Amino acid sequence: MMVRDVERSSSRLRQVGIKPAKKLRTKIDITMFQPAYMGKAEALMWKRYYERRYLGLFMTMFGCGRHVGYSPSLSIKLGFFAAQAARLFQASRSAEEAHRALPPLERYYDLIAIGAPSTFCSREVALTELGWWQARRENKPPSEYGIRIACVASLVYGVAIDKVALAGIRRAQAMEYRDRHEMEQSDWAVVENKLIESYSILKSSLRADDNENKA
Repeated sequence: MMVRDVERSSSRLRQVGIKPAKKLRTKIDITMFQPAYMGKAEALMWKRYYERRYLGLFMTMFGCGRHVGYSPSLSIKLGFFAAQAARLFQASRSAEEAHRALPPLERYYDLIAIGAPSTFCSREVALTELGWWQARRENKPPSEYGIRIACVASLVYGVAIDKVALAGIRRAQAMEYRDRHEMEQSDWAVVENKLIESYSILKSSLRADDNENKA
């Protein structure tokens, strides 16, 4: 039902003039994210996920795509595959069922690869991503699935895992906070700040790695 809503949203965007472009107007670079923007966007996507508002999740992911230079048409695809993977995983009741989210997650990372600074296997990254989703569902400690989050960043950005480990753990700690609270508006503000911190650490780590490579 909600996937059809996402498809209808994509159609409406096209009707108002968002059409596939022959070439992008700006360079796609996923390292050019602003931590404040991404922290706020991710907190909102989490909120939409737990409310089962997949259309809202799609629209927020669309904005994230545009934020780092994806065209409107590619941003629509990013949002669609992200929302589809989230919906399928949330509906699953076992690790086996959770693998139904793998195909759209792999397609999502196919698109992420377009703007990534390194070459990676989309299936490997999707499996790693799905692995930490499942680990969190199984109530593994943040220190454990936070490293899995860092593994995803390591593969996508092409940096050593130790350089992005702290960012991954901070992101996991934000998830743990959400899991342990009733989540009033003030709690979402705390989650947002924790995610901004995580993205700030990630940004600094990527910048430091880039400077080392240029030295």
